[in-house]
Amino acid sequence: MSLGNGGNLTFGGSSDFNGSFIGVNPLLVIGARTTYIGHIMVTQLPRSEVEKVLRSGLRLSDLATNPGTATAMHPIIILAGRQTELTWNVPGWPTLPEQNNYNELMLLIPFVTSATGTKWHNYVVRMYLDSADAVTVGNQWWGYQKEMAALTIPAATGTISVSQGCDRKFEATTTAASGLANYSELQKILSMPILATLNPTSNPVDSCSYFVFDWTAAQAQPENVKMSFEKTFLSPAVSNPPSTGMDPWVTRGQLANSPGWAFGIQNVHWQITYAFQCRFN
Repeated sequence: MSLGNGGNLTFGGSSDFNGSFIGVNPLLVIGARTTYIGHIMVTQLPRSEVEKVLRSGLRLSDLATNPGTATAMHPIIILAGRQTELTWNVPGWPTLPEQNNYNELMLLIPFVTSATGTKWHNYVVRMYLDSADAVTVGNQWWGYQKEMAALTIPAATGTISVSQGCDRKFEATTTAASGLANYSELQKILSMPILATLNPTSNPVDSCSYFVFDWTAAQAQPENVKMSFEKTFLSPAVSNPPSTGMDPWVTRGQLANSPGWAFGIQNVHWQITYAFQCRFN
């Protein structure tokens, strides 16, 4: 990975940050449920560049060592995969037909809190997918910042791409690696509340929920990933944050995953909770 500033790519997980997060209330686990097949990768960028992608009123959690250092690195998470076997975990609701399976890429920033908060969240920057129904429901009910796109996502190693019209947004190439040392820590990080945005173009409102993963039957293949953000994920129709906030990410060119922090995933059962009011303290 070429960062231009000699940044250290080593990522220690949640121990790198001050704070904690509030776990899911089992009573909230009701809603959409899928079986996920795809890839989960973590890379890092300078904190000063990651902060530009957050809405005003939000910030990156303090580092456990040298808090507030703008030149330190901060992780970002990309999930690229196929949501299959979509059902609704709501009494009386039917199982949906097979054609409702869809591809999706998510960009999350972990360890985000409010200006005065200490509780960690995974902040949603953007979700791209190829299901109009899932876009509508995800935005209206949860504020997940979903947009339609053309996605190529292999089940195994290969090339991942996301495009809107003639604009290539993201591209990555995955190859097999070894080592599962960070697999359980990744699961912990993905257990944080998801911090999304309702009404992003007019009166932004925090919306929180949880992704609830059942890893019991999952298979994980360590991967190495080369990736690049080809165009901004931020919308020009939204001023907070401005669409130029991701420009430094694009100009960096090819990035690599943090060592030991990329996995091909098979057969993870994934549920979403109801949306609720966010709690930062």
